[in-house]
Amino acid sequence: SPYAWWPFVLFIFLSGIVMTNLIIAVICDAVSLIDRVAREREAIKNGDGLEEMTTVQKLMFCKNSIVRINERIQLLQHAQRHFQDLLETVVTDIIEDFRLSGTAIEELLADFEESSAILHNLSDSLNYDENTTK
Repeated sequence: SPYAWWPFVLFIFLSGIVMTNLIIAVICDAVSLIDRVAREREAIKNGDGLEEMTTVQKLMFCKNSIVRINERIQLLQHAQRHFQDLLETVVTDIIEDFRLSGTAIEELLADFEESSAILHNLSDSLNYDENTTK
């Protein structure tokens, strides 16, 4: 029969439309899921709606806060070490460049040792605080 191919072509055409719709539905669902998760993460990060959060979400918020605080502590410790190295270099350069008298050098070294002790105490307290939060 000359019209026997019409049902086959119609079936292929309708199947193509259904498959295209299914693919578009999966893509739209994935995009909405990604958007919802991003909004929830942003709300958790900002602490918005803490009352409405589940216990797991609250724990994740606390964990993320602790991680951010630890990162800040590590940055401060790095800056402190850098500052201490810079102070040591400056003191050494001053001593070498100006060749201060013996008493002036002793006073400068005493001041430097006092400052260094304060920085070491600060570093130790930061390390202690960091270790106790872990």
